[in-house]
Amino acid sequence: FNRHKPIVLQRLRNQINREVHPVHRLDGGTSGVLLFATNKDTLRFLSEQFQSRETLKTYHCISRGFAKDVV
Repeated sequence: FNRHKPIVLQRLRNQINREVHPVHRLDGGTSGVLLFATNKDTLRFLSEQFQSRETLKTYHCISRGFAKDVV
């Protein structure tokens, strides 16, 4: 996460035109989904949730195109 942090942060800030703060990298060993907060109160709240392991992760997938049938 740290290696890409400045690039990802700046791109996201430019796209949504507001400040963002990195919170957590979900399942970094697999998907590497990044979680950001748009204010410091949310950053603090989410950081505490992850630190105390009180989070419940639910995954959704958005895809483009067609998937092949797998038997």
